[in-house]
Amino acid sequence: MVFNRTERLVCRALTNGHSATEIAEDLEMAISSVGRHMRSAIHKAGLNNRFQLVVFLFQSPRALLKGGRFAPGLHDQATCDCPCCRNMAALDTADDVPSVRQVVDLARSPLTGVSSPVAGLPNFPRG
Repeated sequence: MVFNRTERLVCRALTNGHSATEIAEDLEMAISSVGRHMRSAIHKAGLNNRFQLVVFLFQSPRALLKGGRFAPGLHDQATCDCPCCRNMAALDTADDVPSVRQVVDLARSPLTGVSSPVAGLPNFPRG
């Protein structure tokens, strides 16, 4: 699968911890359009919600590149020992449902050593 340009823009902003409202404002589009692009990305990635999408993007940063092909679905946390899966397993034991920003902060924690899945990628011009 491959994300289209707008899906990639929305996903990049999501991985930086922005809310749908902030993404809509930055990309100058309606909040409903952001939601539609986010749902499309979730569907293409074979996921169920935006939290899983954030985790998926940290596990598969290639999906954010133009033409970046990816296999749908998350890593199997029970068998995967990547830093992202270890952090998410720790999050699964928490009592509260995390916000997207908490998921992004956890994925960026020092344990993972990953500042962002888009680190080093060129920024898209806005406007």
